Amino acid sequence: MPPLSANRISGDLVEYLADSKPHPARVHSLFTRAFNLKVADGCLVSGTNSRGYIAPMGFSFQSLLTSGWPFSLDQELILHPGGVCSASGELLIDFSNAAIWNPSLATIFLPLEKQERSLQLLTRILEGSQNGIFTPLLPGIFGEELPSDLPLHAAFIAPRVFSFLGHLANSEWQAAALDSEGLIGFGSGLTPSADDFLAAILGLYTALPLDEKENKAGFSLVAERILELAPARTSLVSAEMLRHAANGRLPSPHQSLLAALDSGSVFEVEEAARAVLNVGVNSGGDFLFGLLAGLVLMAEPKLVLCDQIKEIDQC
Repeated sequence: MPPLSANRISGDLVEYLADSKPHPARVHSLFTRAFNLKVADGCLVSGTNSRGYIAPMGFSFQSLLTSGWPFSLDQELILHPGGVCSASGELLIDFSNAAIWNPSLATIFLPLEKQERSLQLLTRILEGSQNGIFTPLLPGIFGEELPSDLPLHAAFIAPRVFSFLGHLANSEWQAAALDSEGLIGFGSGLTPSADDFLAAILGLYTALPLDEKENKAGFSLVAERILELAPARTSLVSAEMLRHAANGRLPSPHQSLLAALDSGSVFEVEEAARAVLNVGVNSGGDFLFGLLAGLVLMAEPKLVLCDQIKEIDQC
Protein backbone atom coordinates (compact mmCIF):
# COMPACT_ATOMS: atom_id res chain seq x y z
CA MET A 1 0.00 0.00 0.00
CA PRO A 2 1.54 3.38 -1.00
CA PRO A 3 1.98 5.95 1.78
CA LEU A 4 -0.65 8.61 2.36
CA SER A 5 0.40 12.02 1.08
CA ALA A 6 -0.17 15.03 3.35
CA ASN A 7 -1.19 18.18 1.48
CA ARG A 8 -0.57 20.66 4.32
CA ILE A 9 1.66 20.66 7.38
CA SER A 10 1.74 23.14 10.24
CA GLY A 11 4.78 25.39 10.41
CA ASP A 12 5.35 24.66 14.09
CA LEU A 13 5.47 20.92 13.33
CA VAL A 14 8.01 21.57 10.56
CA GLU A 15 10.13 23.50 13.05
CA TYR A 16 9.74 20.77 15.66
CA LEU A 17 10.97 18.10 13.24
CA ALA A 18 13.78 20.25 11.81
CA ASP A 19 16.41 18.65 14.07
CA SER A 20 16.19 15.61 11.72
CA LYS A 21 16.14 13.26 14.70
CA PRO A 22 13.61 10.40 14.77
CA HIS A 23 10.81 11.14 17.24
CA PRO A 24 9.24 7.96 18.68
CA ALA A 25 5.46 8.24 19.06
CA ARG A 26 2.35 6.18 19.77
CA VAL A 27 -1.13 6.42 18.30
CA HIS A 28 -3.00 8.21 21.09
CA SER A 29 -6.52 8.37 19.59
CA LEU A 30 -8.26 7.45 16.33
CA PHE A 31 -11.40 8.89 14.75
CA THR A 32 -13.06 8.61 11.36
CA ARG A 33 -11.49 11.81 10.07
CA ALA A 34 -8.67 12.49 12.53
CA PHE A 35 -6.05 10.94 14.76
CA ASN A 36 -3.55 12.06 17.38
CA LEU A 37 0.01 10.86 17.90
CA LYS A 38 1.64 11.28 21.29
CA VAL A 39 5.37 11.82 20.90
CA ALA A 40 7.71 10.41 23.54
CA ASP A 41 8.46 13.91 24.88
CA GLY A 42 4.72 14.48 25.57
CA CYS A 43 3.98 16.55 22.47
CA LEU A 44 0.75 15.80 20.59
CA VAL A 45 0.66 15.74 16.78
CA SER A 46 -2.65 15.54 14.90
CA GLY A 47 -3.63 14.48 11.40
CA THR A 48 -6.99 15.07 9.75
CA ASN A 49 -8.80 14.62 6.47
CA SER A 50 -11.66 16.95 7.42
CA ARG A 51 -12.05 19.39 4.55
CA GLY A 52 -10.32 22.72 5.20
CA TYR A 53 -9.20 21.81 8.73
CA ILE A 54 -5.68 21.68 10.08
CA ALA A 55 -4.53 22.20 13.67
CA PRO A 56 -1.30 23.51 15.20
CA MET A 57 1.33 20.75 15.34
CA GLY A 58 -0.67 18.92 12.71
CA PHE A 59 -1.05 17.98 9.07
CA SER A 60 -3.97 17.34 6.73
CA PHE A 61 -4.95 15.28 3.69
CA GLN A 62 -6.69 16.39 0.51
CA SER A 63 -9.43 13.75 0.37
CA LEU A 64 -11.39 11.36 2.55
CA LEU A 65 -10.02 7.87 3.11
CA THR A 66 -11.97 4.81 2.09
CA SER A 67 -9.85 2.14 3.76
CA GLY A 68 -9.12 3.70 7.15
CA TRP A 69 -5.87 4.84 8.71
CA PRO A 70 -2.72 2.73 8.12
CA PHE A 71 -2.12 2.11 11.83
CA SER A 72 -3.97 1.04 14.96
CA LEU A 73 -4.52 2.48 18.43
CA ASP A 74 -1.38 2.49 20.60
CA GLN A 75 0.82 1.43 17.68
CA GLU A 76 4.43 2.60 17.85
CA LEU A 77 5.47 5.00 15.07
CA ILE A 78 8.37 7.27 14.17
CA LEU A 79 8.05 10.93 13.14
CA HIS A 80 10.77 12.64 11.10
CA PRO A 81 10.91 15.56 8.62
CA GLY A 82 9.87 13.34 5.71
CA GLY A 83 6.76 11.89 7.32
CA VAL A 84 5.46 9.18 9.63
CA CYS A 85 6.95 5.68 9.60
CA SER A 86 6.13 2.40 11.26
CA ALA A 87 8.56 1.12 13.90
CA SER A 88 10.11 -1.05 11.17
CA GLY A 89 10.79 1.99 8.95
CA GLU A 90 7.95 1.69 6.40
CA LEU A 91 6.79 5.15 5.27
CA LEU A 92 3.09 5.49 6.13
CA ILE A 93 2.54 9.24 5.66
CA ASP A 94 4.63 11.34 3.28
CA PHE A 95 5.25 15.03 4.08
CA SER A 96 7.42 15.77 1.02
CA ASN A 97 4.70 17.48 -1.05
CA ALA A 98 2.89 19.21 1.81
CA ALA A 99 2.46 22.98 1.75
CA ILE A 100 3.40 24.74 4.98
CA TRP A 101 0.52 26.39 6.86
CA ASN A 102 1.26 29.06 9.47
CA PRO A 103 -0.84 28.44 12.63
CA SER A 104 0.10 31.74 14.28
CA LEU A 105 -2.49 34.46 14.68
CA ALA A 106 -1.65 37.84 13.24
CA THR A 107 -2.32 40.85 15.45
CA ILE A 108 -5.82 42.10 14.69
CA PHE A 109 -7.17 45.60 15.09
CA LEU A 110 -10.91 46.02 15.53
CA PRO A 111 -12.19 49.61 15.20
CA LEU A 112 -15.47 50.22 17.01
CA GLU A 113 -17.56 50.04 13.84
CA LYS A 114 -16.10 46.62 12.99
CA GLN A 115 -16.70 45.42 16.53
CA GLU A 116 -20.36 46.43 16.45
CA ARG A 117 -21.04 44.72 13.11
CA SER A 118 -19.21 41.60 14.23
CA LEU A 119 -21.08 41.45 17.53
CA GLN A 120 -24.44 41.70 15.77
CA LEU A 121 -23.57 39.07 13.19
CA LEU A 122 -22.01 36.56 15.59
CA THR A 123 -24.93 37.01 18.00
CA ARG A 124 -27.43 36.26 15.24
CA ILE A 125 -25.51 33.19 14.10
CA LEU A 126 -25.12 31.81 17.63
CA GLU A 127 -28.77 32.52 18.51
CA GLY A 128 -29.86 30.38 15.57
CA SER A 129 -27.53 27.53 16.48
CA GLN A 130 -28.12 24.50 18.69
CA ASN A 131 -24.37 23.92 18.90
CA GLY A 132 -22.71 24.50 22.26
CA ILE A 133 -23.42 23.90 25.95
CA PHE A 134 -22.68 27.57 26.67
CA THR A 135 -24.99 28.95 23.96
CA PRO A 136 -28.03 29.31 26.32
CA LEU A 137 -25.92 31.75 28.38
CA LEU A 138 -25.75 34.19 25.45
CA PRO A 139 -28.11 36.85 26.95
CA GLY A 140 -25.91 37.09 30.02
CA ILE A 141 -22.88 38.45 28.20
CA PHE A 142 -24.98 41.48 27.27
CA GLY A 143 -26.08 41.94 30.89
CA GLU A 144 -29.56 40.55 30.22
CA GLU A 145 -31.46 38.13 32.45
CA LEU A 146 -30.88 34.48 31.74
CA PRO A 147 -33.78 32.15 30.92
CA SER A 148 -35.27 30.41 33.95
CA ASP A 149 -35.21 27.02 32.22
CA LEU A 150 -31.48 26.76 31.51
CA PRO A 151 -30.19 23.26 30.75
CA LEU A 152 -28.54 21.66 33.79
CA HIS A 153 -24.93 21.98 32.57
CA ALA A 154 -25.38 25.62 31.58
CA ALA A 155 -27.10 26.51 34.87
CA PHE A 156 -24.35 24.82 36.89
CA ILE A 157 -21.44 26.60 35.22
CA ALA A 158 -23.08 30.01 34.67
CA PRO A 159 -21.92 31.64 37.95
CA ARG A 160 -18.31 30.74 37.26
CA VAL A 161 -18.49 31.88 33.62
CA PHE A 162 -19.89 35.31 34.46
CA SER A 163 -17.63 35.76 37.46
CA PHE A 164 -14.65 35.05 35.18
CA LEU A 165 -15.88 37.49 32.52
CA GLY A 166 -16.71 40.14 35.09
CA HIS A 167 -13.22 39.99 36.57
CA LEU A 168 -11.66 40.18 33.10
CA ALA A 169 -13.84 43.23 32.33
CA ASN A 170 -12.55 44.99 35.43
CA SER A 171 -8.91 43.87 34.94
CA GLU A 172 -9.08 41.87 38.17
CA TRP A 173 -6.53 39.38 36.95
CA GLN A 174 -5.90 37.42 40.15
CA ALA A 175 -9.63 36.84 40.61
CA ALA A 176 -10.05 35.85 36.94
CA ALA A 177 -7.21 33.36 37.28
CA LEU A 178 -8.92 31.88 40.35
CA ASP A 179 -12.22 31.60 38.45
CA SER A 180 -10.51 29.81 35.58
CA GLU A 181 -9.67 26.96 37.95
CA GLY A 182 -13.35 26.04 38.13
CA LEU A 183 -13.76 26.13 34.35
CA ILE A 184 -10.89 23.98 33.08
CA GLY A 185 -12.12 20.59 31.96
CA PHE A 186 -15.84 21.28 32.50
CA GLY A 187 -18.05 19.52 29.97
CA SER A 188 -17.89 16.38 27.89
CA GLY A 189 -15.95 15.38 24.82
CA LEU A 190 -12.34 15.39 23.76
CA THR A 191 -12.25 19.17 24.22
CA PRO A 192 -14.74 19.98 27.00
CA SER A 193 -17.03 22.98 26.54
CA ALA A 194 -15.33 25.25 29.06
CA ASP A 195 -11.96 24.57 27.42
CA ASP A 196 -13.30 25.65 24.02
CA PHE A 197 -14.64 28.81 25.71
CA LEU A 198 -11.26 29.47 27.33
CA ALA A 199 -9.39 28.79 24.08
CA ALA A 200 -11.42 31.55 22.40
CA ILE A 201 -10.62 34.00 25.20
CA LEU A 202 -6.92 33.07 25.14
CA GLY A 203 -6.71 33.34 21.36
CA LEU A 204 -8.54 36.67 21.22
CA TYR A 205 -6.51 38.30 23.98
CA THR A 206 -3.34 37.06 22.30
CA ALA A 207 -4.33 38.44 18.90
CA LEU A 208 -5.56 41.83 20.10
CA PRO A 209 -2.95 44.44 21.04
CA LEU A 210 -3.14 45.11 24.78
CA ASP A 211 -1.59 48.56 24.93
CA GLU A 212 -1.04 48.80 28.65
CA LYS A 213 1.84 46.80 30.10
CA GLU A 214 -0.31 46.16 33.17
CA ASN A 215 -2.99 44.49 31.04
CA LYS A 216 -0.45 42.34 29.21
CA ALA A 217 1.11 41.18 32.46
CA GLY A 218 -2.28 40.71 34.06
CA PHE A 219 -3.71 38.54 31.34
CA SER A 220 -0.48 36.55 31.22
CA LEU A 221 -1.20 35.66 34.84
CA VAL A 222 -4.59 34.22 33.82
CA ALA A 223 -3.11 32.30 30.89
CA GLU A 224 -0.28 30.88 32.98
CA ARG A 225 -2.72 29.59 35.61
CA ILE A 226 -4.84 27.87 32.95
CA LEU A 227 -1.79 26.22 31.40
CA GLU A 228 -0.45 25.18 34.79
CA LEU A 229 -3.64 23.32 35.75
CA ALA A 230 -4.85 22.03 32.38
CA PRO A 231 -2.66 18.88 32.14
CA ALA A 232 -4.15 17.49 35.36
CA ARG A 233 -7.74 18.70 34.83
CA THR A 234 -8.61 17.98 31.23
CA SER A 235 -7.75 15.68 28.33
CA LEU A 236 -4.33 15.79 26.70
CA VAL A 237 -5.91 16.96 23.44
CA SER A 238 -7.68 19.81 25.22
CA ALA A 239 -4.65 20.81 27.28
CA GLU A 240 -2.65 21.06 24.05
CA MET A 241 -5.41 23.15 22.45
CA LEU A 242 -5.25 25.60 25.39
CA ARG A 243 -1.46 25.73 25.22
CA HIS A 244 -1.54 26.55 21.53
CA ALA A 245 -4.25 29.20 21.99
CA ALA A 246 -2.28 30.89 24.78
CA ASN A 247 0.68 31.06 22.41
CA GLY A 248 -1.37 32.58 19.59
CA ARG A 249 -2.04 29.43 17.57
CA LEU A 250 -5.51 28.21 16.58
CA PRO A 251 -6.90 25.61 14.12
CA SER A 252 -7.46 26.90 10.60
CA PRO A 253 -11.26 27.60 10.83
CA HIS A 254 -10.84 29.53 14.08
CA GLN A 255 -7.83 31.40 12.71
CA SER A 256 -9.83 32.32 9.58
CA LEU A 257 -12.65 33.67 11.74
CA LEU A 258 -10.37 36.06 13.62
CA ALA A 259 -8.86 37.21 10.32
CA ALA A 260 -12.37 37.76 8.91
CA LEU A 261 -13.32 39.83 11.95
CA ASP A 262 -10.29 42.01 11.30
CA SER A 263 -11.23 42.43 7.64
CA GLY A 264 -14.71 43.66 8.53
CA SER A 265 -16.28 41.72 5.65
CA VAL A 266 -19.75 40.54 6.69
CA PHE A 267 -19.65 37.73 4.12
CA GLU A 268 -16.24 36.49 5.32
CA VAL A 269 -17.25 36.66 8.98
CA GLU A 270 -20.46 34.70 8.41
CA GLU A 271 -18.76 32.07 6.25
CA ALA A 272 -15.93 31.61 8.78
CA ALA A 273 -18.27 31.55 11.79
CA ARG A 274 -20.38 28.81 10.24
CA ALA A 275 -17.23 26.81 9.49
CA VAL A 276 -16.27 27.04 13.18
CA LEU A 277 -19.78 25.94 14.19
CA ASN A 278 -19.25 22.74 12.18
CA VAL A 279 -16.27 21.75 14.34
CA GLY A 280 -17.31 18.97 16.73
CA VAL A 281 -20.67 18.46 18.39
CA ASN A 282 -20.44 21.40 20.81
CA SER A 283 -16.89 22.70 20.35
CA GLY A 284 -17.66 25.23 17.63
CA GLY A 285 -20.57 26.81 19.47
CA ASP A 286 -18.68 27.02 22.76
CA PHE A 287 -15.69 28.61 21.01
CA LEU A 288 -18.01 31.16 19.32
CA PHE A 289 -19.60 31.96 22.68
CA GLY A 290 -16.16 32.64 24.17
CA LEU A 291 -15.14 34.76 21.19
CA LEU A 292 -18.35 36.78 21.36
CA ALA A 293 -17.95 37.28 25.12
CA GLY A 294 -14.39 38.48 24.59
CA LEU A 295 -15.48 40.92 21.89
CA VAL A 296 -18.17 42.30 24.18
CA LEU A 297 -15.53 42.93 26.83
CA MET A 298 -13.37 44.73 24.26
CA ALA A 299 -16.26 46.89 23.04
CA GLU A 300 -17.74 47.56 26.48
CA PRO A 301 -14.95 46.91 28.99
CA LYS A 302 -16.98 48.17 31.93
CA LEU A 303 -20.11 46.19 31.10
CA VAL A 304 -21.73 45.35 34.43
CA LEU A 305 -21.82 41.57 34.64
CA CYS A 306 -21.83 41.52 38.44
CA ASP A 307 -25.60 41.98 38.65
CA GLN A 308 -26.00 38.89 36.50
CA ILE A 309 -23.71 36.95 38.85
CA LYS A 310 -25.69 38.01 41.90
CA GLU A 311 -28.96 36.95 40.30
CA ILE A 312 -27.54 33.52 39.50
CA ASP A 313 -26.01 33.04 42.93
CA GLN A 314 -29.38 33.71 44.57
CA CYS A 315 -31.08 30.96 42.51
